[in-house]
Amino acid sequence: MLGLLFFLSFVSLARSEYAVRIGLLYNGEIADGWNYAVELGRAHLQDDVYVADILAEYHESVLNETDMDRIISDWVDRDFDVVIGTSWEYQTTITRIAAETLKEGKNTKFAVLTGWETGPNLMVTVSKLYQVKYLLGYLGGLMSKSGKQCYIGAVRDDPSLMAGAIAQAIGFADAHPGGHTAMYFINMWTNDTLERATAEQCLIDNPDTDIFTTHTDSVVTQLFAREKGLYSTGISSDMRFRVGESVLSSGIFKWGPVFEEIVNMALTNTWIENFTSVIGMQEGGVALTTLSNFVPQEVAEKIYERRDLMLTDPAYDAFCSPQMSLYTAAPLNEYNCVSHEFVPEYISSVDHVPAGIATVYPDVELPATPVVWLSYDSGIAIAFMIIAAFGMVICIVLIGLIMTWKNNYFKASSRDFLVVILVGTIISQIAVFLIPGEPEAFQCQAFMWVTGTAFVIVYGSILIKSFRIWFIFNKVDQLRTPPHIPRYALFLVLFSMLLAIYIILIVWTAVDFPEVVLTENVLYPGSLVASCHWVHYEAWMGAFLGFMGLFVVVGSVISWMSRKINIELYNESKELGLMMYNLLVVGTILVSLLQTIELGLEAQFALQAVLLTWIGISGIAILFVPKIYGKIRDEKKGTDRSSSTSSKKPTTSPASSKISSQ
Repeated sequence: MLGLLFFLSFVSLARSEYAVRIGLLYNGEIADGWNYAVELGRAHLQDDVYVADILAEYHESVLNETDMDRIISDWVDRDFDVVIGTSWEYQTTITRIAAETLKEGKNTKFAVLTGWETGPNLMVTVSKLYQVKYLLGYLGGLMSKSGKQCYIGAVRDDPSLMAGAIAQAIGFADAHPGGHTAMYFINMWTNDTLERATAEQCLIDNPDTDIFTTHTDSVVTQLFAREKGLYSTGISSDMRFRVGESVLSSGIFKWGPVFEEIVNMALTNTWIENFTSVIGMQEGGVALTTLSNFVPQEVAEKIYERRDLMLTDPAYDAFCSPQMSLYTAAPLNEYNCVSHEFVPEYISSVDHVPAGIATVYPDVELPATPVVWLSYDSGIAIAFMIIAAFGMVICIVLIGLIMTWKNNYFKASSRDFLVVILVGTIISQIAVFLIPGEPEAFQCQAFMWVTGTAFVIVYGSILIKSFRIWFIFNKVDQLRTPPHIPRYALFLVLFSMLLAIYIILIVWTAVDFPEVVLTENVLYPGSLVASCHWVHYEAWMGAFLGFMGLFVVVGSVISWMSRKINIELYNESKELGLMMYNLLVVGTILVSLLQTIELGLEAQFALQAVLLTWIGISGIAILFVPKIYGKIRDEKKGTDRSSSTSSKKPTTSPASSKISSQ
């Protein structure tokens, strides 16, 4: 031990501030049973063995191969001593990277828990978890009155899990002659709804069941058993702490000593090539937790007696039942037991379940979870689509008036751009019709294109024509002839604005096309909500809103600059400022609500529809009502506003004549 400490001190001084560097990949969150046990092992290294001399990094929920590559490669580049994949899911990736690391001459060693493939710098661990599972079955058999046990497993194609399930059924039958285990599988490690439904089905199929046990990553079954007033046993962590004393005991991994052995081998040059570490009760790698207070003393004594025999006498291992020859076709050793080397071949699949003591039941299928979205025939959808249609009709009527009504108010405001603004408003109202209905990826992306196009057409046209007015009146005092801005140049600017937003939308569509996802929502219990999802939605929406915000800033500046144009016919600074204020205030409030509050489908649609209809319809009202009112007022007076004067300027000006002619 003193030699090891001296070596670690030397390495620490020679290489870095840490004597030991290890990295661990977790296949889930630390809160689940398996990874919690792994985390206790990591904490053992950090808190009890190496303390300040260790860097023990870990990453949770690493299941994507790209993430595995990135994280492991980073650890190798940083000269980590050991990389540990804490589940068999990491075997393929780590095998490949271990071979590459070896070719590059690097010293990092690798380990995979419950793996199967080794190498010169790669070891695996194989557990005898079935030993402690036998004891749990034995405990259940002693506590059962009916002789019926329900087992709920995660995946049936996991050899280690199946060996444990069979061992538990054998232990139950050994302790309770005639005892029977009903086996069910949910085919995934965690699904709370399915696991509870499976537990309920087991109780329906086997109404006298009084013991429940599992091998999943949750405590759903244990909670169900407690609710029914029944006992249960647990796995991976001491489930009494999360459920209570109705959990008689749990089988756990003790990864601390295992990790200590792995790191010690890597650091002291005692690494064994192609090494498989078998961990069981004798090695201290698996154990039974403290028994519940509900376990009578005489039962506890039998359990501890059986455990001690398993630790010391090979004739009392997990697969040493007196009826073993009836349970399996595996060859038996001199103790009438199936040796560990034969377990993978003979006791590791559903086909190996002993028919006399256990039955594998069909999988429980949940009824299809209803999927909800806002339908076109919902009341709120119909209401806002009517409002949007009304807004489009108003725009069409106004286009007709502009084209036919001899009105200097329209002429002074650039008829062409007024028409373009109304077309943009119509497009914005079309977006309302893209929100309801069953979500489709194309429809969701089309909504972004339609709203982006409408916004640029409406507000871009307003900015351009307002800038044109300001520019002409600003130059009229400096030039003998007011400047001429060709219409094609103005439309070219509008096209450039559209091109800018289309570049954002094209990149967005090409790089991050949406997909329809089904998610849970607390407002719709028992249902899934269908919606579109973009991987980088926040980034794209930030660019989208930032571009729109630029329009607001520029519009506000132009409104301020043109406020002193003293021919009322051409001065739209008030209208422009009010439209920008309307967009900024209403838009900010509604977008903030949409982004920060979890809303129901109806409320979410209502906010989106209000944003589109209110800003669209109120915008044309702000822009056109004064013009129509002025026309009607002047007709009543028998005058035309083109002859109206300012108190400071003559009736007409070269600029106003120039604008009217352009």
